[in-house]
Amino acid sequence: MKSRPLGFWLIALVLLAALGYRALDRTESVALPSVQYDGVVRPLAQAAVPVVSPTAAQVPAPEHRLTGNTSLPMSLDGAVVFTALPKSPVGSATGTPAVTTPGPVVVSPRPKFEAAADVSDERLALAAAIAKMDFAEFKKQARQDRDLKVDAMNRPFYICEGMAIDPKAAPSVSAGSAGEAKSAPAGGGVYIATDVPPSSFTGPTSPVNATSAFKLHSRPGAARVIYLDFGGHLTPASSLWAIMHTGGTAFYSPPFQFIGTSSPTQQVNLDAIRDVWYRVSEDYAAWDVDVTTEQPPVTARGQRCVISGNYDDWLHSSCGGISHLSTFGGLLDGTDDPNFVFVDGAGNYVNGLQVCVSHEVGHTLGLSHMGEVAHGGVAALGYSFGHSVSSTSGVTSWCPIMGAAYDVDLVQWTKGQYPYANNPQDEIASINTFLTPRTTALDDHGNTLTTATVVSGSSLDTGGILAGAGDVDLFKLSVAAGPMSFSAIGSRVYPDAKICLQMLNASGTVVASHYSVSSMASTLNYNAPSNGTYYLKVIGVGFTTSTPTYSGTGVAMTVVGSSAGWTNYGSIGRYNVAGLWQSDVNAVSVASMTASWVKMTNVEVAGTAIIRIVNQYGQPMRSAAVYVRVTGSASGSAAAKSDSNGYVTIQMPKQRMTNVANYTFTVTSLVYPAYVYNVAANIPLSGSVTISR
Repeated sequence: MKSRPLGFWLIALVLLAALGYRALDRTESVALPSVQYDGVVRPLAQAAVPVVSPTAAQVPAPEHRLTGNTSLPMSLDGAVVFTALPKSPVGSATGTPAVTTPGPVVVSPRPKFEAAADVSDERLALAAAIAKMDFAEFKKQARQDRDLKVDAMNRPFYICEGMAIDPKAAPSVSAGSAGEAKSAPAGGGVYIATDVPPSSFTGPTSPVNATSAFKLHSRPGAARVIYLDFGGHLTPASSLWAIMHTGGTAFYSPPFQFIGTSSPTQQVNLDAIRDVWYRVSEDYAAWDVDVTTEQPPVTARGQRCVISGNYDDWLHSSCGGISHLSTFGGLLDGTDDPNFVFVDGAGNYVNGLQVCVSHEVGHTLGLSHMGEVAHGGVAALGYSFGHSVSSTSGVTSWCPIMGAAYDVDLVQWTKGQYPYANNPQDEIASINTFLTPRTTALDDHGNTLTTATVVSGSSLDTGGILAGAGDVDLFKLSVAAGPMSFSAIGSRVYPDAKICLQMLNASGTVVASHYSVSSMASTLNYNAPSNGTYYLKVIGVGFTTSTPTYSGTGVAMTVVGSSAGWTNYGSIGRYNVAGLWQSDVNAVSVASMTASWVKMTNVEVAGTAIIRIVNQYGQPMRSAAVYVRVTGSASGSAAAKSDSNGYVTIQMPKQRMTNVANYTFTVTSLVYPAYVYNVAANIPLSGSVTISR
């Protein structure tokens, strides 16, 4: 009988100990499956799984318990053990997985998002796969950049806190952009069309109003679109941003306007829209993408960037912008996944917005931040703020687009070729996986002597795009012995390309080059020793204060660990080149065409066209036979010889002022002994003009 109480107490103590042990949180090591990313299968690291006692509501019904022969799957994040039956949704609006398990339930509440540096390797592997990045490189980025986040469903995104600027500390909100002063190239010559006219980017700034500011396009009809949404945007409740930040509630971003201005249509705000468009268009000029401020059709694919408001409106994190990683290419139908640039976060001024928009769109194209390793007692930086450039007056500072590139002279794409870079990502190659580069079939001017653009006459005024470090543009010229002069400039608003001009002879040998230390532009003068074929070569170059070493792809500098300058890697984008030379072919062309209604009597007018004819040097041609076809309200043909100033006048029969009419005058031929009609040199190129009333 005495042993019974002892046995009773022993059993009681064991039960109490077991209950106490069950009541305590502990970790258990479990066998993990393998995860596949980037085509390689690797075992997952061991993970500690917190075990807590279940509540009554969490215990499954008996018929849902697993049998001894049922395998127990595990989520790839290593945090949640769940049963196959019944099916339960993984995750919720708050990011906490809803699970059921037999017996003791294993749960792990998860926040809406976490710094990627704080999540397990298993979740990093999933996030890396979504981002289309190598796991090791993605993990490296996570460890050195806490602005890289992972949400509850393992989707990677950036909250760019390092891009936040205090609006009170920012420069003036006045529109326009700092940069090297430029003048438009000389007029005249042949124009070779590339997208919208190059003068839209290299010439004087175009004025905008409340209508035209929302109809800007850099490449109409391109395969993809970057939509700069300044007009206000409703983010639906189904959006990933709404699910993560507003509890699944739709939210509205108001139309763009600077803090302190009275209306979105105030001119300073409209000018800012134009200038941001200029800058982003230049940064993405090397790809087949239309940067636009006009709402695209719902079938368009690309990226919407909402430029609006205050980060405290819904995000409540101080930052310049926010973007998912590697999501470019979705339908822009209003339910799409936009990124955001906040007016206050980007500093409430033009340059801050320009930089931040290109930067945030870059994230959707798979780009990580470009920072710096620790050096010389300076702590490591998640964002590079750029470096100084010595011995030049034109560009004194440089910074990567994916750094914090505020208030520097030159901003470019890079692959880590700058002092103390912490990220070797080949940005152009990454963008090429989402966008088609403007090379090969989309190249505007050939790279070789056989594919060079042929220029007729004795002058050139055209545009082009350098679409990569390997892209050069060649123009074939027929030249008479004598002086030649050329000038080339990049985009007027923060050009990405530093231009170098070279002159090649008929065999492709370089006979002259121009490289400017103090300017992004280039001017080349050369005296041709004899008649023949020459090639003008346009290349994007790096910066050096020493004698440059020219190559087919420009001046390639190594600047790591120094402040020497920059490489030719990111020296891409738009340019305009103009030139004059003496042609070895005598030619005539149309120099101008105007048309008007000339008053003949008090009640009658006559449709009249005035046409001017010049030779290859721009000199007026007397007695050139000009043949003209007229179509419209009346049709027919006419011919006349030019006067001593090169002009001819073609006049239609007079008609009453009240009559409705339209005429199109077209030059069909020009004839002058021993001269050819150079149609390509016509201004306008069509050789026609239309009037109507």
